Order: sequence, then structure tokens, then C-alpha cells
Amino acid sequence: MSATSLTWGGRRVPGPGGLPAVAVSLTGPNLAHARAQARSAIGAGADVLELRVDLLEEAGALAASAEATGAKPPASDSLDTATVAAQTLECLRGVGDAVNAADGAPLVLTC
Repeated sequence: MSATSLTWGGRRVPGPGGLPAVAVSLTGPNLAHARAQARSAIGAGADVLELRVDLLEEAGALAASAEATGAKPPASDSLDTATVAAQTLECLRGVGDAVNAADGAPLVLTC
């Protein structure tokens, strides 16, 4: 059986049977740390990056805000939840930008 590769997001991921050779989990608690981990992993030859969204401080704040507001949040709490959600999305965009700016590797989000 010959080795094949996987193409994902326009990038070729080498490996036998199309499976990635090296996958690195990014566990940084914030944007700066996760971006630094992404750059280091790509520099070391990572084929795929996994961003653990559940470990981001922003995601923790979002979950806490949602729990505190319950099923029907008052209008005053809605802005807090929206702000935290926006911060979480900005963190995800920042890591994505760092990955795309480098030689790149597909980024998988897990929670």
C-alpha cells in the first residue's frame, strides 16, 4: 500500500493512509500563549494543530457567564455574555491568524 496524503483547507497533510504524522494540542490559557505555542509547533514540523477551546480563559468566562444568567438572562446580563463571547471569538481569530501567517497547518477546534 502506498502512502497517501490528506488535503485540508488547501494544505497537504502528509502521512500514511492520509493520517497526520504529527498533531499538536495547543493548551495555552489565552491568545498570546496559544499563538506562541502554534508558532513553535509549526516551526517544529507539526502537521495539524488542535486548539483546546475549553482551556481558554475566555471560554471559561463565557461558560460562567452563561451559567450565571440561566435560561432567560436579564437584559443587563446579556451584554456581559455578548462581550465574553466576542472576546472568545477574537481569541480564536488571533490563533487562526497566527497559524495562517506561518507556513501553516490545519487548525482543529475541540471543546
